[in-house]
Amino acid sequence: MTIESGTFLTYLPRKYYNSLESAIRQRMQLTRREASDPNGNLKVCYLSRGTYIDAPIVTLHLVGGDLRLRAQKTFIQVANNIYCLGIVPHDDVIVILGSFAQRNLLVGFDLREKSVSFQPMTCGIPR
Repeated sequence: MTIESGTFLTYLPRKYYNSLESAIRQRMQLTRREASDPNGNLKVCYLSRGTYIDAPIVTLHLVGGDLRLRAQKTFIQVANNIYCLGIVPHDDVIVILGSFAQRNLLVGFDLREKSVSFQPMTCGIPR
């Protein structure tokens, strides 16, 4: 997996993405909507009943642990009450964890142990 602060969306290899999209479509209780996306990436969009979207948690199974991503890290508000899945397919074999999914996560890099850790936190609140 690549942890990419310069890439907004999260990219999954197509075969994993297809499974994820299918599971999300089955579990969502909201109305599907088309969204205006100039890049054509955001295809799985829903009309929310308010300022929050009720969506399933997406879990990335990584070596050494799981990374659970709640709706606030996987669905992007693109218009009034319209949210789109911010995880998209690509034809590479690696997962790219984009900056949107990294919001409010403390990402630790241990170069000696060659490991990465994730700690949920609330960023942007003055101390």
